[in-house]
Amino acid sequence: MNEVNSLVVLCRSPSLPVASLVEPCVRSINSGDCFLLVTPERLYVWIGEYANVMEKAKANELSTYIYQKKDLGCKLSSLPDVIYEDKQHMVAGQKFWDLLGGKAEYKDPGPPEEDEVYEECQEEMTRVYLVQQEQLVSVPEYSGVPLRHAMLNTKQVLVFDFGSEMYVWTGKQVPFAQRKVGLRLAQELWDKGYDYTDCEVNPFSPLHKEGEEGGYPVKADSRPDWALLGKVNQNMETIAFKEKFIDWPDSARLIKVKGQETNGNGKSTETPPVELTSCDVKVMLPLNTSPVTLLLEGSHVGRGNTWVEMHEGLRREFEIDTLSVDMWHVLEYEQYQMEPPSYGQLHDNDTYVIRWHYRITQSGMRDLKGQAVNRQTRTGRERCAYFFWQGKASSVTEKGASALMTVELDEERGPQVRVVQGKEPPCFINLFNDTVMIVHFGKREDADTNTTGKYRLYIVRNELPTEAYLMEVVCACSSLRSRASFLLLNVQTGWLGVWHGAKSPEAIQARALELAHRLEENCPAEVGLHPDALIGVKEMQEGKEGSEFWAALDTSDRSVYDSLLSDSASQDVTPRLFHMCSVSGVFEAKEILNSCHNPEGYSPFPFQQSDLYSVSQPGLFLLDTQYAVYVWSGWWPTQTKDEENVKTGSAEARFNIDRKCTLETTIHYCKEKNKSSPPPAYLVYAGLEPLSFTNMFPAWEVDESVTEINLAEGRKKDEMVVIEDLLAKLTCTKYPWVELQERPLPEGVDPLKLEFYLVDNEFEEVLGMTRTEFYDMPAWKQGNLKKEIGLF
Repeated sequence: MNEVNSLVVLCRSPSLPVASLVEPCVRSINSGDCFLLVTPERLYVWIGEYANVMEKAKANELSTYIYQKKDLGCKLSSLPDVIYEDKQHMVAGQKFWDLLGGKAEYKDPGPPEEDEVYEECQEEMTRVYLVQQEQLVSVPEYSGVPLRHAMLNTKQVLVFDFGSEMYVWTGKQVPFAQRKVGLRLAQELWDKGYDYTDCEVNPFSPLHKEGEEGGYPVKADSRPDWALLGKVNQNMETIAFKEKFIDWPDSARLIKVKGQETNGNGKSTETPPVELTSCDVKVMLPLNTSPVTLLLEGSHVGRGNTWVEMHEGLRREFEIDTLSVDMWHVLEYEQYQMEPPSYGQLHDNDTYVIRWHYRITQSGMRDLKGQAVNRQTRTGRERCAYFFWQGKASSVTEKGASALMTVELDEERGPQVRVVQGKEPPCFINLFNDTVMIVHFGKREDADTNTTGKYRLYIVRNELPTEAYLMEVVCACSSLRSRASFLLLNVQTGWLGVWHGAKSPEAIQARALELAHRLEENCPAEVGLHPDALIGVKEMQEGKEGSEFWAALDTSDRSVYDSLLSDSASQDVTPRLFHMCSVSGVFEAKEILNSCHNPEGYSPFPFQQSDLYSVSQPGLFLLDTQYAVYVWSGWWPTQTKDEENVKTGSAEARFNIDRKCTLETTIHYCKEKNKSSPPPAYLVYAGLEPLSFTNMFPAWEVDESVTEINLAEGRKKDEMVVIEDLLAKLTCTKYPWVELQERPLPEGVDPLKLEFYLVDNEFEEVLGMTRTEFYDMPAWKQGNLKKEIGLF
């Protein structure tokens, strides 16, 4: 049907739910209501200063539904922007007004009875038509009355005309020919324009009369371009259509007229505030054994050297040959091509573009028994791919410049792949086998940002010979990890210590020695080795370090890292990390996989600190270390001059539900993992993580601002809360009136549904009626009563 790029939904909540499409301009706004501005990429919720609590709740519920279900053509990936009228000067508010054509004067709230008048007029203006043969037949008993779901018949096509919105609803048993007739007739009705001369309110300009600035005529031959003509099929209705009905039966729907549902007898039943459930841990526990690959131009390149796939019962083998590599360093306003000796030397404040010239050759086929069936080698065409590598501390401008330069360089029109520091695919690392790939601190062109002093400390990353590389870490004892190997270099003398942690895997130890000897043969200039120094390698084990080693570090106190020197347990295990969230509308656990994971071995450090800190906060993660399971809880970002405080009541309620589901999932996970002796489970807080947690990551940098936030929330440094104990507190569903009046509220309590948690013997005393009587009341009356007694 017609295409609308942006929608403004007016939320009014008298006795019946009212959410209507209005013109996307400043004239539509007023201080007494709430508005949703819906675009393909963003969703803005504007809260008028004098909007009542029910209108605010409806706006929040609508935005949550659109966000989770990606409804109304809105594909936003981040949370909706909530704009309060008194804070609309902030960034989100400025963008909101820009989309409406620029901020200007708008109306003050109308009189209290205006909402009731608007509701009555909405009903009066509604027209419903039935498609019969080749014509639209008005249905008087459906027009001008509150719409009910029973009106919809699976064998009919109905046209609903709301003025600024018209919908063609098609039952699933309607023949295709009749569906086409319905669409054609609806379009003809739409093209005839409208006539609201007998109505008190014009749906195209509900706040302005004809003749006023912004007022639409009550009668016209055509409808405005911003009006919506939509097609909805049975069981696939949009939230905008569902909102027109007072009794839509969708049990999964977030928008409800009342805070309860009805039973088979039509009586109200109380709805628990938590609708999400914990994850199926039997789905989480099996390991991902799929091979690592990158798909370029429809072909798999595997780890950058070989690829094997099954095709119609045959095993097809491919070889990936690197023909050449070129590399550019990208600055904010310029870039230059690097020399081969500097290939693979990356700085975490910089961005780089790498051109990979390669060829894929089919080396043969084998049957299921391993017998060769085709010995002919098929040489493929030459191909090119471009990687743009972005350091974790590189500027937004340089990241954009690297992406733009990739497009400019790509004469071959090959694929372009963004590579984030710490997430390099194996085929990328394989490009630098002629040198030692090293990720350095700082910027290549700014020596002041690079490591000073005579020592450099590097942790060895990855287990396979062609994928091992070095990552610089802070030269301090706290950087050590018992499950890793490190290279400690004195750039003045050339002394190179190879330090193996007590639980460092044999493969990692072998890679550390190999890399050390390669540096001994050819050390990149970026390392900063003195021209007269010759590298000499000295290998050592944790607990048997020499004086040179400790002289380089700030202390020899092993308590600053989680030393496993006296730990007898095997550490031959790959930790697992799951992101726990319900952003899709279903609570789920998404595993964070190592970009270089090796199904045949194990990796001691498969993920980065950024996996936790870069998600929308407060985040929730489950970390399985084999001997303990942790739940990591993020932080509530504080309000700044450019950002609104995201810790609204509804956001906090959603987080509490997600957290409860996470804790329940963790308990089930531990029991399913080891039924006879489940591992202990703990909750830790961002910025306050204990060493046993932080040392599961290759490097860790404490964010002091996050630490301050969680300390202010009453958390403690190194705090590890036993999850079973915390979950027992969260499952307490009833509280006395006194506790519900205190702030902060008890853990897990939804601030929007406090009456649900009130103990039974005080409910009638506080609200003056039974639970059944309360939930039989209209939602707006419930809200008014709760407001009167302070149950918010």
